[in-house]
Amino acid sequence: MHLAGRLALVTGAGSGIGRAICLALARDGARVAALDLSIRKAEETHSLIAEAGGYGCALECDVTNESQVANVMKQIGGSHGVVDILVNCAGIGDRRPPLDVQIANWRHVIEVNLTGAFICSQAAIAGLVKAGKPGVVINIASVAGEVAVPENTAYVASKHGLVGLTKSLALDCAHMGIRVLAIAPGSVETPLTAALLNHPDAARRIGRTHPLGRWAQPEEIAELAAFLASDRAAFMTGAVVPIDGGFLSGRPA
Repeated sequence: MHLAGRLALVTGAGSGIGRAICLALARDGARVAALDLSIRKAEETHSLIAEAGGYGCALECDVTNESQVANVMKQIGGSHGVVDILVNCAGIGDRRPPLDVQIANWRHVIEVNLTGAFICSQAAIAGLVKAGKPGVVINIASVAGEVAVPENTAYVASKHGLVGLTKSLALDCAHMGIRVLAIAPGSVETPLTAALLNHPDAARRIGRTHPLGRWAQPEEIAELAAFLASDRAAFMTGAVVPIDGGFLSGRPA
């Protein structure tokens, strides 16, 4: 129970990686606030946590809306206490050639993937500083935050920005006892990637770009998040940790 007594807030908690992280943190003893744009999906995640013997709550919030984030933090603080662990997992994609990207598409991806992470991080860090407590912020980035991938201009830009945000916050918050890290997954089987997974040839082709020859499961990303959130990673901050089946090492022959 490495996270006993701690309160975690996970955005994008309604499915995929976010849901798996909620369950992993709860398994390790944390109380978990599952936040999602869809309250129905957040409540489904909360039900799974409860069924597994964990504790927490479900919350509806648009991470790009400062007022909603502030209200959620106030609600959590009044009912559960200070958020010790924030996982910024809310994210969207927008796969299209760069000349087909409309400015509305660009802004939406940047707002959710990057600005939303900053809004939530700022609110969580402010709460920790006010309480005089240490804490951890974990951003779910991507290998697309380290290298470009085809026809994902806005997504790549947002994830590169999230890597920069991680390093900047880590530098500025270290003296407060607040660690900030990023996880960079390769291809993961989630509802967001279902369209690709439904095309076996495309799914196999993408899997082969990872030297291990397959896609990751959400639970594998969640295990890394639980480790980074714990004191087992107490000397880690500012790091971008790949969990990519070797994707960033190079392409297999």
